[in-house]
Amino acid sequence: MYVLDASAFINGNASLLKGYTTPEVLSELKSTEANAYTWVIGERVKVEEPLPYFIKKVRRTLREIGETRLSAADVSVLALALQKRLPLVTDDYHLQNVALYLGIPVYDTGFGLIKRIVKYVWKCEACGREYPPGTRVCKVCGGRVKPYSFVISVVDDTH
Repeated sequence: MYVLDASAFINGNASLLKGYTTPEVLSELKSTEANAYTWVIGERVKVEEPLPYFIKKVRRTLREIGETRLSAADVSVLALALQKRLPLVTDDYHLQNVALYLGIPVYDTGFGLIKRIVKYVWKCEACGREYPPGTRVCKVCGGRVKPYSFVISVVDDTH
């Protein structure tokens, strides 16, 4: 049993299409390839909303590691994987990064797993001041603020 991100359906490996997904993920499925797997929903995949507690935990983690690129669907599958204590199936590297940081095992559908877990620090390019994630302009010098990543852990490539 797994928690499935949209990429599990889009790049589908039929053997991994069993377990759970969220309504937000289903709303992302628009491709012909993804629609070909909709027969498994109801048969092999249950659609479920995660509890608010787990959504809050994921959002706190996103702030902690400076991750700003995840969608509501991404947050929902991370929360459901935490809640169900199940591995996550995804090819999204940012999603893998957060999942592994949270201790959630990750499986991919053939595109590979990340090699390092990273955090992001948002800094002004000009003066080097640090800012909260998502800040665009330095309040001191007007320089561009952008994310810089640094490795916090190397991933063991065994499932």
